[in-house]
Amino acid sequence: MGPRRGGGFFDDLRTRRPGRPLAVSTARNYQNDLRLFFDYITDTRYGWPSTYHERFGRAPVQLLHEWNTVSHTSEDEGSAERRPLTYDEGQTLFDAAYGRVEEIRARRRKGSLAALRDAMVLKTVYAFGLRRQEACGLDLCDLRRNLKVADYGRFGAIFVRYGKASKGGPPKRRSVLTVPEMDWIVGVLDQYVSEVRPAFVPGKHPAFWITERRDRMSLRRLNEAFETAHRSADLPAELDLHSLRHSYVTHLIEFGYPEKQRSFRARAPDRRATRIRMAEKGMFQTTELVPLLAGVGQVGEGPRRQVRAACPAIPPGPRASATVTWSATTPTRP
Repeated sequence: MGPRRGGGFFDDLRTRRPGRPLAVSTARNYQNDLRLFFDYITDTRYGWPSTYHERFGRAPVQLLHEWNTVSHTSEDEGSAERRPLTYDEGQTLFDAAYGRVEEIRARRRKGSLAALRDAMVLKTVYAFGLRRQEACGLDLCDLRRNLKVADYGRFGAIFVRYGKASKGGPPKRRSVLTVPEMDWIVGVLDQYVSEVRPAFVPGKHPAFWITERRDRMSLRRLNEAFETAHRSADLPAELDLHSLRHSYVTHLIEFGYPEKQRSFRARAPDRRATRIRMAEKGMFQTTELVPLLAGVGQVGEGPRRQVRAACPAIPPGPRASATVTWSATTPTRP
């Protein structure tokens, strides 16, 4: 590979997907791999320079240097197009997801149950700030209670066992408590567990999200669920499933949750997801979330924190055959 071919290789990467520019981190990873390979074949300790000279009449040289490669100068290299959903976009997305249920029923076609499940899994991804693998890896036994808010029942928290792993490490685990601003998810999960999931006849299958074939929901199926609702809602193209997780973290900030609590709940290893870098200890769940829960009282009773007006209302689901609505008093983002 000469300098011209090396430049042509990266030019091809940049133009391979029109409209989707090559990520800076991807280009740097390619360059680092090639640079390490060139270091290997140009090192005289391995004998390759003399071998190349004997066979081809010339020795290999290093083509990639600091001055002609991508440098890692910023902690946040995410695309500027990546962003959370606004409150109105979230309203539209969930309306479209639940609207598909009524549309399929009106046409007397199969698939209304799967559409209802898809709408519920999207709301769960948002309410707990889950990644794709974390949502698909949930089992029925991962539901947890929160003794501080007994009315949440078995939906006071979820235990994530397939979190994003560090390089070379196993999946990370964490518990995510149900926050009072999003306690509408309790009704969603209760309806799914008591009515929707049994309709799939899962038998003894442990998976929480079950498909029509009595199997665990795949990452691809979860992507398709979001893309279907995304097209129906006619949302901007830059929004994807991971944007729901970004929305979760952003809304926790707007709700006034401390940085340490947000970092623990999102379990983000760096600033790319939450823009914070704090220590993670299990006591954060107890020392910082419990005071917030103490001001809520029992679910459906007592005074509510003013910030509750910023969250979605619990969706009525198929019992009332209505669409999901968010509070009309939802504030605009600063």
